[in-house]
Amino acid sequence: MSKKTIISVVVFIFTTVTLYSPLFSNAASANTVSEKIADIYQQLLILKTNLFTSDLAVDDSQFPLTQASGRQGIIAYTGAESGKIDITGCTGDDCWREEIHDNDPYHSQAVSAVKGLARSGDYSMRIYWGPDWPLRGGKIRSELKKPGELFLEAGNEYWIGFSTYMRDNANNRDVIATDYTNAHIMQWHWMDVNGTSGINIRKGRYHFSFGSLRPETNIAPVTLGQWEDWVMHVKVTNDNTGFVRVWLNADSVNDKPVYEKTNVKTLASGDSKLNQKIGIYRWYGAPEAKDHYYEHFYDEFRIGNKNASFDDVKPGDGGGSSGTVNTQNNSTNNNQGTTNTPNTTNTTTNTFAIGNRVKVSADGARLAIRDTDGTRLGAQNDGALGTIT
Repeated sequence: MSKKTIISVVVFIFTTVTLYSPLFSNAASANTVSEKIADIYQQLLILKTNLFTSDLAVDDSQFPLTQASGRQGIIAYTGAESGKIDITGCTGDDCWREEIHDNDPYHSQAVSAVKGLARSGDYSMRIYWGPDWPLRGGKIRSELKKPGELFLEAGNEYWIGFSTYMRDNANNRDVIATDYTNAHIMQWHWMDVNGTSGINIRKGRYHFSFGSLRPETNIAPVTLGQWEDWVMHVKVTNDNTGFVRVWLNADSVNDKPVYEKTNVKTLASGDSKLNQKIGIYRWYGAPEAKDHYYEHFYDEFRIGNKNASFDDVKPGDGGGSSGTVNTQNNSTNNNQGTTNTPNTTNTTTNTFAIGNRVKVSADGARLAIRDTDGTRLGAQNDGALGTIT
């Protein structure tokens, strides 16, 4: 272990103890303390992965990239099933460019492939910003952009599908409750003129805008502790032939979109393309911003061309998991080893059927009821939960 590595360990431990020590003397509840302890432990394990596995080069051929059979017109894909996320800029699967922290240990913690928490398959992508991290360009920002070197170009039609997940804990309940104009989990950044649009979280709800279509629209509540499936059909234009349709947790294209605009201009004047981004972009002006960590999981990300369809980009293939996270801390193209992280959030789900109508899943903190085809009928905070039979 190098001298630089040893110094990094000492600095990390000192920072962690300094940051969290007030909690143990002024904690509001045992649950808050236990959640903070779990977060500290997870970050130490991530650091351990960096220290002891960074020299273990693995041949990429051991991780064949896969695409679900039958999906057509897919021009960009990230499922993290390769066991890594390449942020150097490339044209294959799981390839992005980055806007993450430049310095370690923050750089190596910002983007990782994790095993055991997935919408489909074994892996998902975790994007993270830690409490009291130094700002990046004056902002809280851990983002990936330009998947597979692709822009959304004027005159073209696209299908976009992906899944998002946030753990159900005290930290995230605080995070989604804030009301800021910049609290994005996804952006479409204008390229030739200044400006951006995207999916923003305010007061526990998703707010959506795309291209030049403003202001944001309040579209749906955020559900913590479960995967949320997004499908979008957009046409990027400088004239009034554009359209945007957004479905959230829908089963088919025939379901009602949560957002729909037709015969509209979707690019700002003078712009020619949009840069697809995912990850964390937040306003830092609020005092409490530095007191929280920000963590989002993404899976089943696809962009399809005009020949694709709802079903081609819809997340999931019947698989997926929500149990113990096996954190593989890797943000570049050198496959690193993995560290098993204990299931500190108790997300292992037990599912059982009730007759032929519904199935119930319980994880100790959350209850969900779904139809046998997977359609969610109710969840812990849904008003309809008590009426489902």
